Amino acid sequence: GVYSLLQHTFAGIKEVLYPQFLGYGVLSGLMQNQVIRSGVEMMADEMTRKWIKISRLGEVDTDDKDDEEDEISRIERDIDELDDETKAGDADDKTIQDLEQACRKFDVRKLFRRAFSLTGYMGGCLVYIDTLGDDASEDALLSPLRFDSDVFRAGDLRGFKIIEPFNISPGDYQCTNPLRDDYFRPRTWWVQGRKVHASRFLYFACNLPSTLLLPAYNFFGIPIAQLVLDSVSHFTRTREATARALEKYSLTVFKTNLADITDTNFREEVMKRIQFLADWRDNDG
Repeated sequence: GVYSLLQHTFAGIKEVLYPQFLGYGVLSGLMQNQVIRSGVEMMADEMTRKWIKISRLGEVDTDDKDDEEDEISRIERDIDELDDETKAGDADDKTIQDLEQACRKFDVRKLFRRAFSLTGYMGGCLVYIDTLGDDASEDALLSPLRFDSDVFRAGDLRGFKIIEPFNISPGDYQCTNPLRDDYFRPRTWWVQGRKVHASRFLYFACNLPSTLLLPAYNFFGIPIAQLVLDSVSHFTRTREATARALEKYSLTVFKTNLADITDTNFREEVMKRIQFLADWRDNDG
């Protein structure tokens, strides 16, 4: 009895003060809760509502570096610079158009919205940058993805794929030297038994826990669905209690002499009346 009491006490403290990661099975179930879902989906909508605008930044050097230049040379130099800027601007505009077309082709806005919603439900996710195709070798997947012409050639980008966190586990990571940049940051990820270099993913996470708890959360964040679960549970119970209280106002009151219940001969008749009332007491019937 004492052990059970102590166990119950510490379990209560642990539940209140030290909540645990619920697990992806429970979190997947919470995705079906209409209150949690509406909140997470609203946040994902707002994160991608205005979206992004691709633009270029150009600088024009207006300082005179040589005060001894005559007026004619200065005008000729300005004309040449203006021509160069116009050509560069045209090239930049073409690049912007290509980038915008690629964003539409790969449906990046929808992709990011889905990634934001998964981050709210499960604490994070990875987006795979597909440059190797479905039949990529292990060596290719383990090679770093660098954005240069030797590794990332024109036409290599096949698209982006969202990898949900229950398919992921961390690979190699450094946990002995907090002075290093890769401290508790996985260099590789396991995706259903396939080891992939971290540079081939876009990493999404929210509400990152302390470093000690990162492994418990699969190196992602604390899901919003888990953070709001307690409040949503109280709200649901209050809503149900309100509905029950409202229903009670539509019920009929049964009035009888309690002395009749103690009478053995009359008790059966009273019980029949109460049973009849219990079956037909709803006024809507």
